Amino acid sequence: MASLKEFHDYHKDKTVVIVGPSACLLRDEYGSFIDSHNIVVRVNLGVPDPALKKHVGSRTDVWSSTYGNKKSKDYMNRYNATYIFCPYHSPLGHASIRNAKNFVQAPKKAYEQCKKDSHTTLPTGGLLTYNYYARYIPCKGIDVIGFDFYKSSYFYSVDVPPLTQDYFKDGHNPGKEEIYFREMVAEVAHLNFIEP
Repeated sequence: MASLKEFHDYHKDKTVVIVGPSACLLRDEYGSFIDSHNIVVRVNLGVPDPALKKHVGSRTDVWSSTYGNKKSKDYMNRYNATYIFCPYHSPLGHASIRNAKNFVQAPKKAYEQCKKDSHTTLPTGGLLTYNYYARYIPCKGIDVIGFDFYKSSYFYSVDVPPLTQDYFKDGHNPGKEEIYFREMVAEVAHLNFIEP
């Protein structure tokens, strides 16, 4: 397991892009823009498909994962990232990847603060990721792209079923998350949202 200090130092004074899995990325050719950043962060199952490179880019330097299931090792191998970052504080999750030398987990206080500030009972992996980066990572600038708060489907190159209303019954709240995120963009000078 890597230390938070090592993880933070890795980002110091670098440009970062956080790439979400939304199909809104397919509307334009963002690939070169995404890959031009010093560090490319991808959230959960948004594995970059080589056929979609001109839209979604090809690099992954940090895989931000809230998944703790047995498929995690498969995704970890697909990403081949320098770091695996878990923004969700769970003592039980991520058993299959927790022992990886490049695994790092956000402190529980960061998760609890995001929950409180966003007025949600279960923040999504995307919100937890860009919240942590905006509040705690000492980088030069952060661009956020590929998030439309569940207004479209995913671009996934993996077989994932479409979202249904049941998905949001567990505490995810896209409306509240969008409000909180837009407030963060207005407040944090080095955070920039690339609108879908």
